[in-house]
This record gives sequence, C-alpha cells and structure tokens, in this order.
Amino acid sequence: MSETVKGTSKTGRIRIPARASLWYVGSSIMTKTVGLAATPLFTRLMDAEEYGRFALYSSWLGVAAGIVGAVIAGGSVYSAIEKHPESKEDILGATAAVTLLFAVLSGGILIPVTQIAGVGLRLGGVFIIQCMLDAVSCVYLVRMRHGYSYIRVFIFAVAECVISNLVSVALIYRLESAYEARVWGMLIGTAVCVVPIAFVTLGAAFTKGARKRIKEGVRCGLMHLPSSGASVLRSQAERLLTAGMLGEAALASYSVGASVGYGIYFVSGALLSALTPWSMRKMAKNATRVVGEVSDLCCDLILSGALIIGAAAPEVLAFLAPSSYRDGVYIALPIALAAVPTYLCSVMSAELEYRGERREVISVTLRSAAVGICTSAVMLRLIGISGAGIGTLVAASVQYVMLASRTRITSGARRGLLSLTGGCALGGLIVLCYSSLPLRIMLMIPPALTGTHALIKAKGYVREI
Repeated sequence: MSETVKGTSKTGRIRIPARASLWYVGSSIMTKTVGLAATPLFTRLMDAEEYGRFALYSSWLGVAAGIVGAVIAGGSVYSAIEKHPESKEDILGATAAVTLLFAVLSGGILIPVTQIAGVGLRLGGVFIIQCMLDAVSCVYLVRMRHGYSYIRVFIFAVAECVISNLVSVALIYRLESAYEARVWGMLIGTAVCVVPIAFVTLGAAFTKGARKRIKEGVRCGLMHLPSSGASVLRSQAERLLTAGMLGEAALASYSVGASVGYGIYFVSGALLSALTPWSMRKMAKNATRVVGEVSDLCCDLILSGALIIGAAAPEVLAFLAPSSYRDGVYIALPIALAAVPTYLCSVMSAELEYRGERREVISVTLRSAAVGICTSAVMLRLIGISGAGIGTLVAASVQYVMLASRTRITSGARRGLLSLTGGCALGGLIVLCYSSLPLRIMLMIPPALTGTHALIKAKGYVREI
C-alpha cells in the first residue's frame, strides 16, 4: 500500500502515518471530551463511595488489560508483520486467539486475588465478559492501525465511549445501585461496538496458518507478561493503594483529579498508535536518527499540553465535581507530566525489542515499577491523597533514565531528559500559584510557545513520516 495520499499542503503530498496521527489525536480528544462532559453528571448522580467503587473496578480492568496487552507489547505484532508480510492474516488471527485466552485467564485470576486483598470485585462474571470484549477490541484496533484505517478507528473509539456513557446514565435512573449501572453501561457499550466486528476479528483465528502460530503467540505473550504486567500495575498501583489505604471515597477524588491529568495521554497514545508501525519500518532500515527527531517533537508537544493541563486543573476540577472532590487537584499535574517519559519509554522499548534485547526491557520495567509503588505508598502515608500522582511520575522517570542509557535513539533520549527537568521545575511553580489564576495564565505562555514551535517544525517531517 502506498504511504502517501494526495493533499493540499505546500508539501504536495501527505504521508498516511502523518494523516493517521491527526485522526488518532482527534478521536482521542473526542473520547476524552465525551468522558469529561459526562463526569460532572456522574459525580452528582453517584455518591463518593459508589464513584470510588467503580474507579476501583476500572483499575482492575486496567490490570487485566496489561495481562492481555502482553501479547502485543513492544510492537511485537507490528514487528512480526514487517518481518513476514505474507503471513499478516495468520499473525493477526493467532494474536486474536491468544489475546482472548489471556483475557479469560486474567479474569479468572484477578477475581480471587481481589477477594484475598480485601477489595473484592462485585459482578465478577460481568468482569470476565468485559475482559473478553476488550481483548477483541484490542486486536481489531491493531489490525485497523496497521492498515492505517484511521477513520474506522475514529468511529469505533467515539461510538464506544458515547454509547457506554449514555447507557450508564439511563441505567442509573432504573437500577438501585449506581455502581452496577456504570458497570453494565460499560459492558453494553463495548458489546454494541465489538459484536459486529467480532466475527471478522476472530474468524482469522481459525485458519490453518493462524493455528500454527498460536503456540508462538503464547510464548511471546508469556515473555512480555512480566514487563507488561509491571507497567500496568505501576500505572494502577496508586489507585489500588489509595483505595486500600484511604478508602473508596478518597479514590473518587483521586480518579477525578487523575482524569484531568490523563487527558494528555490520549494525545500521546494517539501519536504512539500512529507512529509505531512507521517506527518499525525505519528501525528495519536502521534509521533510528529520524525516529529520535520525530520523538523530540512529540515530546515537546506532550510536555506543553501537560503543563497547560496542570495550570488549568483547579478550574477544570471545579467544573467536573463538587467541592468534596477538590483534594484531587494536586494529582493532575504529576500524572500529566509522567506522559513525557512514558511516551519516550514506549519508543525506546520498541527499539530495544526490535534488537532482541527483551530481557533488558523487562528488567528495567520491573525495577521502575517497584520504585514507583514504594514511592506511592510512602507519599500516601506521609501527606495523604495530595501525594498521589508523584509515584507515577517517579516510576516513569526512573524507567526512562534506565532505558535512555541502552537505546540507540539518542536524540530523543537527550531531549527528553532536558524537557522533563524543565517541565518539573515549571510544574512546581504552577502548583505554588494554584491560588492565583493570573499568575498561572502567565506561566502557560512558555509551554504554549514551545508547543507552537514544535507544530511548525513538524511540517518539515510530513514527507519523512
């Protein structure tokens, strides 16, 4: 497939990955906007305990997603397709079968684990079905993204988000438990979108070629499981620790504050989804220099957005939830800043995976996750919910520093260190000025200029991407 499409820009032709990036960012912003628009309604229809309980349910779903995601971690599916393009359908079919198997196993393992931990899941059967539907969705999106079917990805992501929220609101007025209404709403919304594409996605799993690759897929998933599991546990650890140490009501405040900070992850995730297949092609040609240069621009864009989000956090939180949730305002900025090292870690991990240094990636991820979990526990114990979010930033930063010394993408590694240091310094000033809106508006100017410069400079890479 040609990687260019006709365009109206001065460059004359716009490559498909660049165009896909715009659509993925657009779909991410749209889904985040829908979620944020629904948050004020849910925080007022549900009490803090119920809101926190659903946040805990979502956290365990996130852990399950990490287990399932081990099958496609490190760009392994994209890498396999690039190495064996003639076996694309067999690879995707085997991936579908293995992810579904991992989904069932993750649900079966996590339900008793949560019971032992004292934060048991309610509606365990629904949880397993949700894991299975999410697995099918994951494989479908991998297929669509590899083929740059960005319009389908946009429609799928937005439809799932809108339907889930609409159904949840309707069920809250009909069911006694708002928590159960949210759980069933999520399941129905996902099912409406996944069932129509399930036959196509899973049908490829039953071909002869796919069956031969299932064993290889299981082996690949098991090899990535420690790294993928550690990454997602690191990202969910603060939620689980907050619920265990401070209670579900405190988790509600954390979730609302974190939802503000995680807004930038929709942009970084969209960029990563669009550029990973392209990065693999460049790595196959040993062209890591241009991968690093594009990572520099993405890093600047993400950092600018993170700082602006952090500066606007008090006003956004006041809109999203009642005053009882305001403790979550200090969580938004560190979580948003963690998007910078997280993005660069994903790029560097993919490069190391491609060179066959999987064990290095796993080792670094496990050690950084341990540091992050310990930091979160200490900060929650010392200063309560105000210290939440710091563990996520510390863990991502530690992982980034460790990977930067091993990667060949040196340009992105060096720029990331400087950007992260400056971002944390400016972020500290923003937090100190939370009581003064005029000062925070002034502090938004430097990141706004940086982001604008990155966008202007990105035009020069449209042909390259």
